Amino acid sequence: GHTAAAHATTKDAAGNVLTGRAVTWSSNSAATASVSSSGVVTGVAAGPATISATSEGIVGSGQITINAASKG
Repeated sequence: GHTAAAHATTKDAAGNVLTGRAVTWSSNSAATASVSSSGVVTGVAAGPATISATSEGIVGSGQITINAASKG
């Protein structure tokens, strides 16, 4: 249930930052980690997941691991 904000920076082929570009977020394992349309990642269950940001057909992604919550 913990959350973290993911960030994406869009750049052109020369590495210049592009502003005002729409980014779509997705998770390859919503059962492990979900991600909102604004890039807020929520841990759902222990395990690995890949979070992807897509803009104008270009995809960037990163791996995360959700750890089991301690019970005490």
